[in-house]
Order: sequence, then C-alpha cells, then structure tokens
Amino acid sequence: MIEQFLEYLTYIKKYSEHTINGYKRDIHDFEGFVTQEGFAESVLDIKRSRIIRHYISYLQTHNKSSKTISRRLSSLRMFYEYCFEEGAIDYNFMHEVQAPKIEKRLPKRIHDDEIEALFKVMDKKKPIQFRNFIMLDILYSCGLRASELISLKIKDIDIVERTFRIIGKGQKTRLVPFTKTIAEHLSRYMTHTRAEILIKTGQPATPYVFLSRLGTKMTVRNLEKMVQQVIYQSGETYQLHPHMLRHAFASTLLSHGADLRSVQELLGHEQLTSTQIYTHLDNKNIQKMYQNAHPRMQKNKEKS
Repeated sequence: MIEQFLEYLTYIKKYSEHTINGYKRDIHDFEGFVTQEGFAESVLDIKRSRIIRHYISYLQTHNKSSKTISRRLSSLRMFYEYCFEEGAIDYNFMHEVQAPKIEKRLPKRIHDDEIEALFKVMDKKKPIQFRNFIMLDILYSCGLRASELISLKIKDIDIVERTFRIIGKGQKTRLVPFTKTIAEHLSRYMTHTRAEILIKTGQPATPYVFLSRLGTKMTVRNLEKMVQQVIYQSGETYQLHPHMLRHAFASTLLSHGADLRSVQELLGHEQLTSTQIYTHLDNKNIQKMYQNAHPRMQKNKEKS
C-alpha cells in the first residue's frame, strides 16, 4: 500500500520527487516505530488513534519540533485517507488525531536597500557573476521558488511578452511577469554567456536556462552556495537563503499596495492562508492604508 500510495502521489497528484521522498520517509519512519515497539506488524494493522499519540510522545522525547511532528502527521493523514478510499482499512482513525500547535514565526525581512547593496558588489562583466546577478534578480523581482528557478527551461521564457511559464507544486502552471531589465539581461545571457559556458565545458546542449560552472543544470544546493557567496562578497554578516528573497518579493509588493489575491497568484500558493504570512505591515503602513482607503477619512481630510 505504501508503494501504491507513492505511485498515486507521482502520477495522479503530480507531486515533485522531493515532496514524494518526504512522504516516503515519514511513513517508513512511522512503520519502523510501530514494528519496533510491537504495536502492530504493519501500518495497516493499526486500529486505534492512541498509537498515533504514542508516536507523538516518542517524537517529542527525541526533541522533534512541533513543525516536524505536524508535517509527519500530515503525511500519515493523507496516507491513511488513501488506504481508506482504496478499501485497505475499514476506518480512518487519523480523523481523531490533532497535531500539536505550531508557533508561527515570520521569516526575516530583507529590505530593498539591502538587496540593492548585494547587486552592486556583483561584477556583471564576468560570465558566472552575470549569471548570478540574473538569478538573484529573478528571485527577488519574480518571487520564484529555488526549485522553479533552476528548473526553468528556454521554452518557458517569452522575452517579447516578458513572462515565465512556471510549473509549480502539484504540476500547476502559472505565468509570472518579469521586468524589462531582466528581459535584456536574459537575452544577453542566453545568446552569449550561456553559450560560452557550454563551449568552455564541452557539455552537450541542454534545455535548462541556468547552468553551473561545469555546464550542467544548476541544483538547489548550487543556488544556495551562490547566494552565500554573494553575501560574503558584500561584506554583510546576516544569513540569506533563496526563500528569503521570495519572501522579500511578496513583502515588497504588499507594502507597496498590491492586493493579496494577486500576490497569491504570482507566488503560486494554492491557499490564501499561505500568502497571509507575508502581510506583516507595520502600524505606519496600516494607518496610511486606512487614511487613503476609508471614505470617512476622506471626508475628514476635506473638512480640515
């Protein structure tokens, strides 16, 4: 049933390999717990939710965070729902289980001036640094996920319309606009820089836009190292990773008046609640929005 479930995630839900591997680890970890503790011979032999409560206690004693426990329970909840629908179990006891509350923490905000300082230290005359500059600009200006950026193919770019065709989580497609500056830099990169990398490394043609120093497709780890190197070159000491630039993209749009639904579409969030984490506007911005938007405030302005 576990293998069937993983195939369901692959071919029906169209989840990414990374996501499917996460589900696989979570379910096999629970399977190991169940068999080692002698609760049942397999995950399908469990009939009561108290086993899950024992599992939660086990994870807590091994210092697993509430977020990790919640994610594992989410994997089990989806697995047992699949088993129930397929008739492998008579009752889905996961409906009785509540995940521990997760303390919501806002990601660190990287401000516009900090981003601009990073751009200034990059030497666009050097091929690899020019590539880095474009990737950094796309992360900040378009809000792509790291996996979406490195998976970008040449056919997914419309230079004339200035849009990326992005295949995000669950194989859902969205169009993301980009700036005129990015269009100019991408044209130069794909015409000259990218070709130079392939010629220099002797690698065969590839559909992927961004290439490593070796002429192969960039990886998420390559991207993370690149961002860390840019921080080092700038002389800054704060931590930065690609997802923080996605956060900066959303926060910047919202603080400059973009509506939440539009930002949701640009980010590729299925649920609006996923986008709401970025709405940490300060009191000054909230006051300004209130004064500009409410009709009673407009009347007060006229009287004054």
